Amino acid sequence: MKINDADTSQSLYHFTKNLVGLSETDAVSLTIQQFIRSANAYLYRAGLIAWRTDGGWKFDDSNYNDLPIATATLVNGQQTYTLPTTAFDIERVEVKDSNGDFVKINPIKKERISDAMSEFRETNGMPEYYYLLNGMLFLYPAPDATKVTVTNGLKLYIARNVSEFTTSDTTKEPGFNTSCHSLISYGSALDYAIAKNMGQQRIQMLQIGVSRYEKMLEDIHARRGKELKANIRPKTRSSL
Repeated sequence: MKINDADTSQSLYHFTKNLVGLSETDAVSLTIQQFIRSANAYLYRAGLIAWRTDGGWKFDDSNYNDLPIATATLVNGQQTYTLPTTAFDIERVEVKDSNGDFVKINPIKKERISDAMSEFRETNGMPEYYYLLNGMLFLYPAPDATKVTVTNGLKLYIARNVSEFTTSDTTKEPGFNTSCHSLISYGSALDYAIAKNMGQQRIQMLQIGVSRYEKMLEDIHARRGKELKANIRPKTRSSL
């Protein structure tokens, strides 16, 4: 479905108004600005769900910041690790040493490497640097199993960064599986219903709708892991 299509049967904005009992032509009770604000909030939630349920990484929450955190198992001598297609900007990378303590490793630019890339830190050890290229994370040096803790030994801090909707968008679609697009409408309608104190029965109905579509999105990504389209794909920065 489109965000605000002229064909109201395909418009998430108009579906949201239906869910809270407003006329499709009512652009005052629920303004496009209010809708877009809520729509973007649920777009972020959808992106996080997709990242969290990707099969190759484990997600754990943090009580001291708002960044999603993911961990993966290191492999002895393996230098490259594929980032999920749902990864956002990589803000920080840590590796667990042989004592079980996470240590921050630093990004490096290829311009700083005077040797051939394949020769740089070629002896396995405790990784000191990482390099990002085309959805791949390169560790320098590759991990030595005697110097790292391999199980869940790689930790990434991920910035939430999606292609937000604007009030001028009409035919733009959410960047996740089409069958789950109604999450945007149910979430936006829920925000409106709570703000307007529309009653527990309607609020509960909308909460059930949000939960249903979030669960559907989780199930899709748990099986496939690569449903997000380009507007929520990685923005990994090899220039770090």
